[in-house]
Amino acid sequence: MVDLNSNADLRLNEAIIEQNLDSGGKQTKIGEALRAIRLAKLYRAAGCKSFAVYLKTRWKRSRAWAYQLIKFVELKRVCAAVNAPLPANERQARTRWLEPNATLERLKEIDYFAQSQRVIEYLTRKFADWPPEKKAEFAQQLLRLVEGFVAKARVGNLPKE
Repeated sequence: MVDLNSNADLRLNEAIIEQNLDSGGKQTKIGEALRAIRLAKLYRAAGCKSFAVYLKTRWKRSRAWAYQLIKFVELKRVCAAVNAPLPANERQARTRWLEPNATLERLKEIDYFAQSQRVIEYLTRKFADWPPEKKAEFAQQLLRLVEGFVAKARVGNLPKE
């Protein structure tokens, strides 16, 4: 059973998407709305069993389209948290995040336990195209990051879920 708040939240986010869908400069608003719908599983209020089905039936768009915009807004949040220059649009964010010189230091401000796993999986898929020396550097940074997680776990500094 879907509650009234979910229905209202879904309608609000859908209105944001509708208002900004034809405007290329509004990717942040669309991405935030899609992120809210996915995280709160508001697509169920529309009678859809999955986010992908919701996207296909309601927006006639692919799951990849939505996830690119969601990753864009998540990257903008990370950049803002570490005072890094913000990407101007989703394509710039994709290009920037996939640079061989991209450092895992950007991940440190992300909520490690909620977000970093997806980001690391995404980067790992792109890992195959990088030059060998960059692969080695990436692996070293990743190892240091994992060691940091282990150290936090040992001292009981894990965030409460």
